[in-house]
Amino acid sequence: MTKNLYIIPAMSLELENVKIDKLYKIGNNVIKGEITYNDQKLLIKGPKMILGSPISKNDDYYYIDLTFDKKSNNNKNFMKQVNGIDYFAINDIFENFKQWYHGLDNVSLVRIEQEYIPSVKKSSVYNDRHSLKLKVPCDKIEFYDQDNIALPYQLIKENFPVVPLLNLVAICKDNNHIWSEWALPQLKIDVPDNLLKGCQLVDIGESDSEDETIPDDDFESK
Repeated sequence: MTKNLYIIPAMSLELENVKIDKLYKIGNNVIKGEITYNDQKLLIKGPKMILGSPISKNDDYYYIDLTFDKKSNNNKNFMKQVNGIDYFAINDIFENFKQWYHGLDNVSLVRIEQEYIPSVKKSSVYNDRHSLKLKVPCDKIEFYDQDNIALPYQLIKENFPVVPLLNLVAICKDNNHIWSEWALPQLKIDVPDNLLKGCQLVDIGESDSEDETIPDDDFESK
């Protein structure tokens, strides 16, 4: 039976309901622990954030900088929630270290803290800016504007207000690092009314090959 899909507003997230479910190994000696929330996939509707830089595309991935607005109480609270998930993961790994560190009889909390890569990262350029910096497969995200119209990523600019739909997928560990795996199924962008002014479609789409000349005879009936 298919389970219902629940989307949790960021401010309603209760960390005691977050669990690391089954663990399994994938390639390159990576251990992955699936995240559930009340036995469901954890989907979070984030608050309105700021895009810290234009969305860039390299190969099959988008690189997205979701910046916390320091003037927004909702953003401050959401950053605390994300940090809280990191603390939960560190503590859970420490309590169950034998499942994560096979063959070891003891693992210190300091080691786990050192190996854990925080989800919220401080900007290397702006001293007062903190962000969720995400690498998202191009076929795993949809961009919409405030009217629910699909939007090409090339039109999404730095400092645009955005509302993310986030999915905390798993906690992952390799030989030297531990990190949380975030997905971003949807991103809603508040775009200015004059966005398309002076914009040509050839700037954002694939270039079309030049039409071949068709001989006049091909149009004549035979």
